[in-house]
Amino acid sequence: MRLRLFALAIFFLLAAPMVAAADDLAQLNVQIVNDPTNIELNLRYARLAEERGQPRKALAAYERVLAYDPNNAEAKKGLERVRAGILPAVTEIFTEFGAGWDSNPHLVPTGRRSDADLFGRVSIRDERTLWDTRWRTTGLFIGNIYKDSGDLDYGYGSLALGPVYAISPTFTMHPAIGGAASYFDHHLFYSEAFASVIFEGYQNGWVQTYRFRGGYRDFDSFFPASDGFFADATAKFAKPEVFTAGDLVVFSPWVRWSGVGGSFLTNTPTVGVSNDVQLGRYGEGGARLEYYLTLVDWLIAGANFSYGERAYAKSPLSTGAFLKRRDDIYGPGASLIFRNLGTLPGDVRLDYRYERDSSNDPMSSYNDHIVTLTYARRW
Repeated sequence: MRLRLFALAIFFLLAAPMVAAADDLAQLNVQIVNDPTNIELNLRYARLAEERGQPRKALAAYERVLAYDPNNAEAKKGLERVRAGILPAVTEIFTEFGAGWDSNPHLVPTGRRSDADLFGRVSIRDERTLWDTRWRTTGLFIGNIYKDSGDLDYGYGSLALGPVYAISPTFTMHPAIGGAASYFDHHLFYSEAFASVIFEGYQNGWVQTYRFRGGYRDFDSFFPASDGFFADATAKFAKPEVFTAGDLVVFSPWVRWSGVGGSFLTNTPTVGVSNDVQLGRYGEGGARLEYYLTLVDWLIAGANFSYGERAYAKSPLSTGAFLKRRDDIYGPGASLIFRNLGTLPGDVRLDYRYERDSSNDPMSSYNDHIVTLTYARRW
């Protein structure tokens, strides 16, 4: 009997603060119903709800405050904190593996020798809440192995980490720091450290991504480049059903600058990898336009076109002249995407791309045809 009474006493002792808090929240809620525009009442309700472990009630209160006072600093911070706290931890993994054929893997003007290769790509994105802040970790790992051209075997790995902030109801900002290293032609190709900021959101029917990045890249002594700073800005705009049901338009512009020194210039072919690593000092701008149309549930057809112009600092060209090398690179392409064939999860993708580099250095111009078959899956 005494043990039962002792247990009841402990229960009421622990439950009393919870009951009192519930009563306080209920009383504040009644006052807010009678005076919904009262900023202080809503903030008191939000603070108490956070203290008592009821973040969704706090979220609603902070949103009410911002509806009447959009510049309220406490509500902005509270809304961001509560939103981060209620989001679950999420890890996404995207894999691509395949094989390809390249008519001119060395990107030479004459004496072309075709080759086949195997390639793979794994990207990882992890988001979780730590210390009232949403944190994102990203990783990217790429590899190419050629059948005969072992000097073109390529590997790349990068990691980046930074917080994620909601800067508007539809946009987030993700500043990050990271590092990367790559392997090429049987040597360490380069290592780098970088800082970036990414804005992601949705507006007027367009899914939008903006990335600004800068860093320092150090090439291995085997290569003609040395080291230096680089910077780039890229964007991506995607919108479904632009012309008809089941279609998708994607537009991706970019600009890049490299301040890496070097004794001479050379093409650095890295099939299957974004072509943002060239040796030497240069500036570059370009864009890629893609269009996809769902033909049936399991088949999507696509077409694309890319164009870029790269201008190098003055260097000795293959002709012996000391000029600024300029490359105009363009390429149309086409795709067929087979979705969830039979019991196979993921997509099988067949791609063709033609690439033409028209350079004022005759020994740097080239034509290239590339065909790839890829299996992609999101985990």
